[in-house]
Amino acid sequence: MKRITRPLTLLVRPEAIPIWFLRLIDLAVLLWIGWFAWKYAGFLLRNDLYLYGDHPGQFQRLWQLLAVVWPEEGRLIGWTPYWQAGRPELQFYPPGFAFLGWLIWMASFQQLPLFVVYQTLVFVSYILPAVGFYLLLAWGLRDRLAGVMAAWLVMTFPFPLGGVQGVIIGILGYQLAYGLTPLLMLAGVWGMQAERKMWPWLVTGVLTAATMLLHPFQVLFPIGVLGLYAFFRGKEWLARLRWLGGVILLALGLIAFWWLPLSTQSQNFIPVVEASLLGIRNHLGNMWFAAMGWLLAVASLGSFFQRGNRRSLALAILVGGAGLLAFILFNYLVIVERFNIFALDSVRLIPGVTFAILAGLALGVSELAWLGTRLLRRWGWGAAGLPLLVIVPWLAVNLVNEEYNFSKWITKYQPAPHRTPFFLREAETRYNLPDAWRVMADTPGRVLFTSAYALLYDVPTSLKALTPFLTGREIVGGVFTLRSPAASYLWVGQRDPGVLRGKVEMEDDRSLAGMPWAAMTDDFLLNLARHFNITLIATTATDVNARAFLDNSAQFKPIWSNKLFTFYEIAGYEPAWIDAAGATAAARLYTRTAIDVTVTEAQPGATLLVKVGAFPRWRAEIRGETLPIQMDEHGLIEITLPPGSYTLHLRYGPAWPERLGAIISWATVLGAIGVILGTYGQRWKVTSR
Repeated sequence: MKRITRPLTLLVRPEAIPIWFLRLIDLAVLLWIGWFAWKYAGFLLRNDLYLYGDHPGQFQRLWQLLAVVWPEEGRLIGWTPYWQAGRPELQFYPPGFAFLGWLIWMASFQQLPLFVVYQTLVFVSYILPAVGFYLLLAWGLRDRLAGVMAAWLVMTFPFPLGGVQGVIIGILGYQLAYGLTPLLMLAGVWGMQAERKMWPWLVTGVLTAATMLLHPFQVLFPIGVLGLYAFFRGKEWLARLRWLGGVILLALGLIAFWWLPLSTQSQNFIPVVEASLLGIRNHLGNMWFAAMGWLLAVASLGSFFQRGNRRSLALAILVGGAGLLAFILFNYLVIVERFNIFALDSVRLIPGVTFAILAGLALGVSELAWLGTRLLRRWGWGAAGLPLLVIVPWLAVNLVNEEYNFSKWITKYQPAPHRTPFFLREAETRYNLPDAWRVMADTPGRVLFTSAYALLYDVPTSLKALTPFLTGREIVGGVFTLRSPAASYLWVGQRDPGVLRGKVEMEDDRSLAGMPWAAMTDDFLLNLARHFNITLIATTATDVNARAFLDNSAQFKPIWSNKLFTFYEIAGYEPAWIDAAGATAAARLYTRTAIDVTVTEAQPGATLLVKVGAFPRWRAEIRGETLPIQMDEHGLIEITLPPGSYTLHLRYGPAWPERLGAIISWATVLGAIGVILGTYGQRWKVTSR
């Protein structure tokens, strides 16, 4: 065969394919991604709430923004009292996913039901990584076969950190940031290659800012890869790094409204180390494709024989993943364990390693699939290698399916009639939950949950996090691994432990406020209830130790039970949001951000306990004079009262960090617009001459 036809020439030499045909291929692949996502994750798109794992708690965060903080204050970050005595929740938890939900909701003119907004976010978190992986490999590396393989892998890889299970269990910030990671890399590569860098600078900066808001840890990997790419490209690497530095400054300016107030509140942010070294190794070991690891070697070797941009970017991704893996272990063994610096939780960096592995596997498949045509092309027989374009991906898909059968695995998490209640309405019907909501709604004060998770048959769920949304009641106890002083006290019995190790759910039915249930006493639990204004204790069917203690105590009486929950009321406790020592006090006004207390006959040294989480944005005033606010041993507001009778006003509101952060963010937006307009204005003048 000395000559081959034009169509075969295009296949053997993909660089010769016209751009319009490549765009048709891109469109076809994106439609396939949409079809695949609809087939396997379309069940998520309904006007109901998916209950598996952390979804109820994530919805609760979104509800607090859309239904409480925004309507009442017109702000994106405000005080939310519903968990662990209150805190500005989205100040300390990456707020990007809630902000994205707010954008979707506002785009619908606030008409979309909140469940639909949330479930849309869940579906987007499933499909976005596949789209991002394909575009990065198809446009950044000009390897559409690798792009298709990577898109399929990321939609079927059953792993929580960078895989489908992250969508199932509800770590949406992770998944959305993971989906933006390849788009951020692609924009950065575009900017480093383009002659006119203003628009790439703006797009890359916005994507960097969005990734930071979704999950700050996840921005380290793509920025590191872009830095390696700038260096691997050779000449002008320093100019490229300066451009990347400008991108980072733009991103920091855009999100100053969030990070600046956060940076001033380190004393209210308890660091967490979620996994031991064994846990980190288990995470890394579970995501290893044992039957396909050799493809990473093929991808690495093949990258060295590529030219130009493909070689630089492929090596940057693979080297970046290896470097991040080394840093994860170094961070835990040296920075955390030796120097006791807990700023970075190693387990949260693992998605970057997952990214490099999935991209490497896809590139390895592509290298092998094109190997025959590349070897035979020089003799004019390249078409003889074309069957490998089908055979190699087919073998790879089969190897993955043998290890992780996705179509079978995903059916465990889809609703099945008359079996498992994965959605709220199914659970309410199966467990008669509306009665439970009514009992909690009729109870003044807070509800204490003795564990973080419940089991709906075999489904772990943070269903109890929906209590504020469904009943209006505030809750304390097992609600996620929150980092506030009050939450830390309820977890380990200390308001400032230095570091929290593990996750709060590890103490389910083992201890409360650091006290093991086997050693629990009536006095300890009664004091805890009075201090946090707890009037109802809720246990689940799996809380054997907690229920055994409460059933054998004369101070706690069961008042309602079903197959899931048992509620106990506290004998002889009259609910109160304030307590005074050395004075008589009554709460005249008690709202989310405003509390007025009438104080009479305060003696010297009198104190007032307000059963709300202490935070510097609360201000206490008497007749226009400011009183200092202290934090008691439980993390709540304590105020030393002056003698006499008066009205104490407590108000929550922004201070200089919030105002300065907002000014910086707005100035950055206006400055970026001004730079772009100025640049194009100069070009217009030159063109008009």
